[in-house]
Amino acid sequence: MKVTDSGLEGLRAWMTEHKVGVCVFTVADRYQGEAHAPRDRLVEAFSDFSGSAGLYLVTQKGSALAVDGRYTIAASQLAQARGFELLELGSASSYEWARAHLCAQRPNVGLHALTTTIAQARLFEQKLGIKRTDMVLFGEAELDSWLPGREAEPTSTIVPVPSKINGEASSDKIRRLWGQITQDNAALLLCEPAEVCWLLNLRASDVAGLTTLRGRLLLLPGGEVELFTNVPREVSADGVALTLGSEDQLTRRLEVLEERGIKTILDPALAPVGLVEGLKHHVEQPSIVQHMKAVKNPAEVAGMRRAHHLDAVAMVRFLAWLEHEALAQGADELSAEDKLWEYRAEAGAICPSFETISAVGPNAALPHYRSSAKTNRKLSGAEIYLVDSGGQYDFGTTDITRTLWLGQPPQHIIDNATRVLQGHIDVAKVEFPTGVTGQRLDSLARHYLWLAGQDYNHGTGHGVGAMLNVHEAPPTIGFRPGGSSVAFEPGMIVSNEPGYYEAGDHGIRIECLQVCQPSPQHDNWLGFEVLTLVPIQRALVNVKLLSAPQLEWLNDFHQQVEDTIGPLVAQSGDKRALDWLREACKPL
Repeated sequence: MKVTDSGLEGLRAWMTEHKVGVCVFTVADRYQGEAHAPRDRLVEAFSDFSGSAGLYLVTQKGSALAVDGRYTIAASQLAQARGFELLELGSASSYEWARAHLCAQRPNVGLHALTTTIAQARLFEQKLGIKRTDMVLFGEAELDSWLPGREAEPTSTIVPVPSKINGEASSDKIRRLWGQITQDNAALLLCEPAEVCWLLNLRASDVAGLTTLRGRLLLLPGGEVELFTNVPREVSADGVALTLGSEDQLTRRLEVLEERGIKTILDPALAPVGLVEGLKHHVEQPSIVQHMKAVKNPAEVAGMRRAHHLDAVAMVRFLAWLEHEALAQGADELSAEDKLWEYRAEAGAICPSFETISAVGPNAALPHYRSSAKTNRKLSGAEIYLVDSGGQYDFGTTDITRTLWLGQPPQHIIDNATRVLQGHIDVAKVEFPTGVTGQRLDSLARHYLWLAGQDYNHGTGHGVGAMLNVHEAPPTIGFRPGGSSVAFEPGMIVSNEPGYYEAGDHGIRIECLQVCQPSPQHDNWLGFEVLTLVPIQRALVNVKLLSAPQLEWLNDFHQQVEDTIGPLVAQSGDKRALDWLREACKPL
């Protein structure tokens, strides 16, 4: 989907008709997801920007893109090529830019009714100094008229999750959910697909990389459960009687409930502003299901372990191929990505859990780089190679980053990688009292980089779903508030991925997933169990920089990898990979 001149003309004609000075498009889709159906990639259609966070602002004569630090380098290149201005996401400058294009003749702000949440609309009110009456909402009909040839709504088969994997019947989850709702005579609206699928023990593949259906769920105080999707499909949940409807019917359904004196509980960070436009009374609170879903039960954790064991076999076979054949075969970023998926598919992966980052040399300095025919670089013994990837399995989700040098790395690269490793180890091995948040753990990952005057401009870890989204709220490890202010609990799964990047030269990141568990040493303390059992390249480790406990952790980790994954690699029949694994796991 590309914006044509006529499409922009149609948009700006609509802006003139409604006295809109600035039209704001968010990167998120109408379910607040990062992985989008082609029809929902609106910012990419306008700007070619395909990152997971940002705003695109359109005026009568120009446009601007606001991004965060992960995308500054890539977005600046796009800005030069496409002729738009580049702004910092969330900063005062981006709101000042938008405010400057509002005037008496064009006092209004245009917003998509379904991709703009209630919380975002209020933020725009505050930051732009406007009232709700100054917002003009547009919907799917307008988008279809501006963007000719827009793709159809995606659909897929909806399948149940077996009880031995979900660990709790849907009816029991709903009963437990209602036990936490204190509002009398209220309905509960779930707007986020992963929450819907987790609660109903269902999965689908409406969008590549996700295991969810696109829809919203309404739970009524009498026990009725209503599922609203854009594409009608057969659905059955274990122990739950579902009433099915289309999303077009949902707004009117909420209005009818309100007329009957039933208020709707919703999360303003997830509910679209256009969905509740006709409601006079509703109850806003953070999603209870989001937190319930983040705390995995033993069956879900067991499924995640199993997925990571299979994924490790695929990664070991891939890393052995990299060392023995990749350079001789003239492999590049794209062919290496294809080779990795070949091994993952053989291990049982259904699909990638996100778009693989396969990056050589300066491309690795872009934290969210995506290779293309235009940017593709050959692997080399004289440049770094970073691969960030994952798979969706029938019982779990994986996400791993490894950084490698296919030759003899320079000393400064070894030292940079070792400082990243030191932070990774300290986060992996830390034990802490209950109540500690990811914001408090973040500095552990950065400490050794800070000592060298270095840092990285992204969070240290994100929550991960069990056979669900690879990015899952609320737990994170980072310096920003939000999910990083949520205390860890046993069963929460989070990534551990510190990094270091030098623009135009190289990037380094080491990522494992880890599950929060009770400490075996102290009552009411917690720690992490590492799920990702894949070696960390020994050639990029300066042992002299490691403390004795860090070196002990690394050697113990590699011994665990060999003991756990070695027999599985042997079963695969790939002797070269088994030999490579044994060498990669030798103690330092």
